[in-house]
Formats: sequence, structure tokens, C-alpha cells
Amino acid sequence: MKKLISVLILSISALSACSLKEDAASLYKVEEPLAATITLPEEMHPNEQQIIHVSFTQDNKQVNEVDMLHVQIQKKDEPKLNDDVLVKPLNDGVYEVKSTLIESGLYNITVHAANNNSTIMPTEQFVVGELSEKDLKSIQEGKSKSSGHHEHHH
Repeated sequence: MKKLISVLILSISALSACSLKEDAASLYKVEEPLAATITLPEEMHPNEQQIIHVSFTQDNKQVNEVDMLHVQIQKKDEPKLNDDVLVKPLNDGVYEVKSTLIESGLYNITVHAANNNSTIMPTEQFVVGELSEKDLKSIQEGKSKSSGHHEHHH
């Protein structure tokens, strides 16, 4: 029993010596995630070439060239991706995305990008032409879900 008490006292002493320094957080590298801004035209019409712009910031600075960039455009609720997506770098870190979307409807654009070990995949929803009843319902359901109650877990 004396050995057990001695081991416990020794363990507690050893653990108390490992107390956290007040400036410990400043010793770790703080990651600055990459952020994308997707700029869509005000109106999009079927069978017309659409031009979308994407720009990036990281550490509150404009990123002139990302390490990796891939853009996908997909009609909502359809498995097939639009193959007609051209991405071209412009000056000042802005990328131009061109695509001709054949049908009216609700679409998603997903930007897969990486820079300095930060990878992001933002998705933005947009409308081409007229929406169907199904698309309108989908948007309304999405808004009601996002405006509902949010629980925060800590």
C-alpha cells in the first residue's frame, strides 16, 4: 500500500510539473485558410456562354496564383457534370470560368482549390433561365432549413 501511495504522489508531482505555459498557443503555427469569391453574372440564359469569375484570398491578402484549381458545374439533382468548363487565369489573381449551359434550371458551381496546404471546395447555387416548380420548391426548402434553429455544440 505504501508503494501505491508513493507511486501516486510521484505521478501527481510529475503531472503538475507539466503545467501549460501561458504563451503556449503563440508557439503553434496559425493556419490561414484559403478563401474563394465566386462572382456570377446577374442573369444567365440557356445556350449562351456564361462567364464566371473566381478570386482567392489567404491571410487577408490576394492570392495571384493558386497551387491547384478545378471547377465543376452541375445541374441540381443530375449526376452528370457539365463537361464544357474552361478555366483561364486573368491578371491580378482572377480566374475566368466559361461554360455554355444548355438547359434552364438550378445549377451548382463547385471550386476545388488549394494553396499553401489549404484546400477548399466552396459551392454556390445559381439559376439559368426559368426555374421549374421542382427547382422553386428546392430553393424554398433550402431557405427554410437554413433559417431554422441552429444548435451550437461546444
